[in-house]
Amino acid sequence: MKKVNYLFALFMVLCAIACANEDNLTTEKGILDEAFNDSTLVSIVEETNPNLIIKEGILCQHEQTIRILRNGVADAIVKLGEPVIVSQANMKVSWGYYQFPGICIEDDSTLVVKWQMKKDTPETYLLPHNGLNVMVSTDGGKTWVVPDKEYPERHSPRIALRNGDLLQAESIQKNVTEYAEFPDKMNETTIGDTDYYRYNDLPEELKGFYLSTWNKNSGFQKFHATMTNPTLLRSTYKDLMSIVFWGDMRMLPDGSIIAVIYPSCYQTPSGISSSVTFYKSTDEGKSWDYMSALVYPKSSENDEGYFEEPTFEILKDGSLVSILRTGNTTSMFKSSSIDGGKTWTTPAPFTPNGVAPVVKRLGNGTLVLTSGRPGTQIRFCLDEKGELWTEPIEMVPFMNTDGTYDLWGASCGYTSILPIDDNSFYMVYSDFKSKDENGEERKAIMFRTITIKRR
Repeated sequence: MKKVNYLFALFMVLCAIACANEDNLTTEKGILDEAFNDSTLVSIVEETNPNLIIKEGILCQHEQTIRILRNGVADAIVKLGEPVIVSQANMKVSWGYYQFPGICIEDDSTLVVKWQMKKDTPETYLLPHNGLNVMVSTDGGKTWVVPDKEYPERHSPRIALRNGDLLQAESIQKNVTEYAEFPDKMNETTIGDTDYYRYNDLPEELKGFYLSTWNKNSGFQKFHATMTNPTLLRSTYKDLMSIVFWGDMRMLPDGSIIAVIYPSCYQTPSGISSSVTFYKSTDEGKSWDYMSALVYPKSSENDEGYFEEPTFEILKDGSLVSILRTGNTTSMFKSSSIDGGKTWTTPAPFTPNGVAPVVKRLGNGTLVLTSGRPGTQIRFCLDEKGELWTEPIEMVPFMNTDGTYDLWGASCGYTSILPIDDNSFYMVYSDFKSKDENGEERKAIMFRTITIKRR
């Protein structure tokens, strides 16, 4: 009899839990339905004809719910959490400080945010930071504190390998005047302190890439990866050659890795073009084979445009979409590939501005794009093709009262995002206009939780 009573009691508990979960789902659905139909909410639209003129989108500096309209109908709800200050300067600091933030989550579920604390010049790339540049949170980003232990240095791009190790970028820098013999530069005169050299002519240590693997047992294992690209040019700035692996990486279902890397320079009929290159590795990053390049179409020797700071994502159907920076106040371009990155459509502009784009595909199929300068923007793509994007939501104001914009004084424009489930992600960015306790403007690193629910 006691066993029967126990089973009956357990059955009733399970029924109560199921009913509670159903009630919660019903309540959530009701709240969402109400938001979808609430015409008083601020709305943004999917742009069928992209705006290419720099202006502020919807400014969102506090907790807010925004609808996304497609063909006049609300198709998604975006909930932006209240911005949280991760760290704020206690005095005025120069360009480079409190900039270029990155976010990751460690094995102990701690959120770690790091940023730059030094000048932003090629000479300082590998120098140590001048001051605290890391904070951690153990409550989902609500509060941030100085860590009580050292966390591994995470460099972007990085990717988790199938064995659980983390593969990430490393860098080296060499002064080429220290070599007893060095190949001749290919440009007749130095171009703005920059000289160019044919990749195949370089010493072996200046070829390929430098990467590392990391796991909690053995730590970092740095290695020199080989790379094939016979037409590539590498450059020096004031005789310093930096071998960097900047860009983005994704893993294919077969375990191979595609990376898009910059800077990649190529000789064109109109001069040397700063471009981006796609490589593929089938041995967990030990060697990289050239796949394709998106070469900036220079119109003349005086054309200062470029393709840099690329990002890309694998879409639901296996195709790829890539987004590129072209300058400080020029459009971001996008291109797509249906053959795994071997060939690409001609890059075309689709925003008025943007540096350092970051694109991620959430589990619900939404593409999230963050970028900036001036300001910091977030856009969404609901078509799962990377074709149509929404108007931007602005994290930081950048327009002046006279109609001009503040290019350098609102934000560095660099962001980092970390998906946390099918519908949500964390975002960090810089805000140069945050106010301290005395009302003074101070540079700060900011954190937000953002959720997008589809209809």
